[in-house]
Amino acid sequence: MKHLTITLLLLVFSAISAFTQDIIIKKSGEKIESKVIEITSKIVKYRLYSQPNGSIRIIKKRKVHMIKYEDGMHETITPVKEKKHYKSVFTASVGYGNSYAGRGIRLGYRTGGTMAFGVHVGVGHSSDIDKVSGAFGIKIFPYKYLYLNAQYGMIGSHKYFEEGKAKKENLEGISLMAGVDKVWGDKIGYGFNIAVGPAFSVSNNRVLTAFDIGFIIRF
Repeated sequence: MKHLTITLLLLVFSAISAFTQDIIIKKSGEKIESKVIEITSKIVKYRLYSQPNGSIRIIKKRKVHMIKYEDGMHETITPVKEKKHYKSVFTASVGYGNSYAGRGIRLGYRTGGTMAFGVHVGVGHSSDIDKVSGAFGIKIFPYKYLYLNAQYGMIGSHKYFEEGKAKKENLEGISLMAGVDKVWGDKIGYGFNIAVGPAFSVSNNRVLTAFDIGFIIRF
């Protein structure tokens, strides 16, 4: 019976103690048992609960998420921002460049996550040779909307002479580009695409400049 009484007293004392202290909750999740002295525009002054007569300590407000006061009231000092989650998305783009196969459209898919992978298919028209061409590529997004792209398709045109007449033919090859697919909006988003890099022709071993510029809609 004596032991039961002591246990109950300890529980009551712990409960009372919990309501006679302020809890400073840092943005990192760390909790500080304290007695808050003063809150200014930039700092929080407090004493440790275990040292009621100790020195006054200071913590910057930007490091504090919330303070739970001894009377049960809560005060949010700095809201904790939720991390943005990048979901798998489909995109449709209109533009000009290698992944658009000239002036054309491009359909793409990107996996979720800050670091992601993607694929795209483009169909376009080349005014130089009056021909519809295509392109297919694979992307790596090392960080958010920045990407590295390897693709195969139309990379330009080549002028040549046949029977004394100047003609042009479509050049196909591999393009390696670094670029940006920047889109704003939570559900249906709008943005732009821009990229640049080298292109290598498979027919005559020429090296050209590859580039993309376009308007994106994300679903």
